[in-house]
Parts: sequence; C-alpha cells; structure tokens
Amino acid sequence: MVQTGTQEPSQKLASHIVARPDIWEKIQVVFPEDPINAGEIIARESSFNPSIYNVMSNACGLGQAYPCDKQPCEIVDTPQAADCQLQWIREYVNNRYGDFNEAVAFHNLNGWY
Repeated sequence: MVQTGTQEPSQKLASHIVARPDIWEKIQVVFPEDPINAGEIIARESSFNPSIYNVMSNACGLGQAYPCDKQPCEIVDTPQAADCQLQWIREYVNNRYGDFNEAVAFHNLNGWY
C-alpha cells in the first residue's frame, strides 16, 4: 500500500480547521482512526461547508455527494446535517476505497474521489 496521507494537516486543511473548529471536532469524533486524511478529503471537496451545493456538477454537502440525493441528509449548515453527512462519507469511503488513505491517494491522482 502506498502511503499518501500526512501526519500533519496540509496548509489547506489547517486553514479550514481554524475557520470551522466545529466541523473539525466532528471529523475527529467520526473518524478517530484517520482524522487528517478524512479532513483533507472534506476540505478539498467542500471547504468544511455542509450546505455547499455545486451547480456545475449537482454535487452537495461535506463530501460532495453526486448526485446530491445520493445521501439522505439535509444540505444545511446545522450540527445534525453535518453529523449525517459525515456518517454518509464514512460509508461511502469504506465501500469505495476501504479507507481514507486510499481515498486521498485516488484524489491526488484524479482531482476527485
């Protein structure tokens, strides 16, 4: 397995941790085994914004679910919506990549996950 994750947050992730400590706290709770790589994917995809909607791709939420209705969560900036979206991301990454290290590796090669 290729190690692609980092032990320290990237500059992009660090800036989102400062801007949205509430989301970072939730990421650490939901992904205790790899919060850095989970945070990296979420920072890249949504800038830690649970209510983000991409009109170009019709992807939405913290994990940029595509299509948006793929995840059963509200696309609003509330603690409950963020919790739901993070659980959806966990299931999606586990099913598609196995873990966040592999999801980051895929994202690094393709610019999406």
